[in-house]
Amino acid sequence: MAQKRNFGIIIVEDDPYFNEVLTKYVKSLCNDENYPDINFHIRSFKSGKDCIDHLDAETDVMVLDYYLDSYDEFPYTGFDLLNQVKKECKDCKVIVVSGQHNVTVTSELFKKGIYDYVDKHYMPAKKLSLSLKKILNEKVQARN
Repeated sequence: MAQKRNFGIIIVEDDPYFNEVLTKYVKSLCNDENYPDINFHIRSFKSGKDCIDHLDAETDVMVLDYYLDSYDEFPYTGFDLLNQVKKECKDCKVIVVSGQHNVTVTSELFKKGIYDYVDKHYMPAKKLSLSLKKILNEKVQARN
């Protein structure tokens, strides 16, 4: 039997309700039933600081809220976190999930290297599902 591949996913969402919903949704998509040859390690954080403290090179995907409220002395925005992620984890694919509607901000996020942008107000589950499946397929093919 082939060894299972490890696949790390980090969710960063400061709103406790949305954090829980996102985490449960990602776990419902990324599991043994849907991907029997992958061992998923899914973690969620409610602040940018907690995320950075636990970020490692083994993180394959980050689902990142653009607006992060900070309850500690070191605030992070989506841009701040994105810069740090690209330093710590060069191969990590970042999917920004946000309700902001500024086209300039979205454009800048893509210039910074995000993989995809999911609007919280326009069918987010379907779009997030498609992005995750595409990343999983790319990662699996790259490892073969």
